[in-house]
Amino acid sequence: MPIDRVQLKGLAREDLRAARPNALVFTLVYLLVSIVLSGLSMRLTGQIEFLRTGNVNFLLEVTPMARLLDLAITVISSTLGLGFTIYCLQVSRGIPSSMATLLDGFGYFLKYLGLNLVTGVLISLWSLLFVIPGIVAAYRYSLAAYLMLDEPQLGILDCIRESKRLMQGHKGERFVLDLSFLGWSLLCFLPVIGWILTLWVSPYIGVTGARYYQAVRAADQGAWGGPGVGPWNPPGGPDPRSGPWRRSDGAPSHQPGQPWHGPGDGGPSQPPAGDEGRRAPEGDTWSRGRDKDPWD
Repeated sequence: MPIDRVQLKGLAREDLRAARPNALVFTLVYLLVSIVLSGLSMRLTGQIEFLRTGNVNFLLEVTPMARLLDLAITVISSTLGLGFTIYCLQVSRGIPSSMATLLDGFGYFLKYLGLNLVTGVLISLWSLLFVIPGIVAAYRYSLAAYLMLDEPQLGILDCIRESKRLMQGHKGERFVLDLSFLGWSLLCFLPVIGWILTLWVSPYIGVTGARYYQAVRAADQGAWGGPGVGPWNPPGGPDPRSGPWRRSDGAPSHQPGQPWHGPGDGGPSQPPAGDEGRRAPEGDTWSRGRDKDPWD
């Protein structure tokens, strides 16, 4: 089922306006931490001295301990990136977050590290055939991290296989969606104004990506019943007790004991207790007073 990227991006902008904490503030903190870590990495590996003097010896004289610390910084930066993904996923679902969400990725530290290693190897192997197969492979596994967050009972290979299955027929569509941000991404390279734009463009791309993930899952409702319901956990099984789809008060974002209903399936649904305004089911979240979503 084709997904309307224009409407999808419109929903993402609505999500960002309602985000708590503010997306600009959250992104600013994330980018500042990332810049500090990047500076430490460049200092350890001699890149700063090389850029300043042009002397290549600074790159060749890096100690093993410095390389080890640089690797640790890379892993930490990647895990903070997962925390930013969690924030974007929560924003796309109308779930209040906090600045501490940036550290939530460390709860998945080892599993996320393993996921990155496996997908990195697979993408590298496909890239040996040529650049294009590598790009296709990257899109094939692009939902694996979201699946790891939403389905903590899944193993690394299960997340990869499910991402591959869900992305069948959607890889080109997702490529076009990413391409639609090219203009914004280029503007971010401008001095001063580009740095300010990055504070808005980064969460905009992140929330749109989270929205796209949910749209693909909603379009696949025949095989996927939502978090905790799938071929590895049949309907009627226990509700999941972790994952960023859960509300801040600890309650699941769908009604306990009720099947997971996606758009257009005609199933019963009720908004979570205390939720303001009238909302309609939207895969695994609640829309803000919208009658139709792009994947209906």
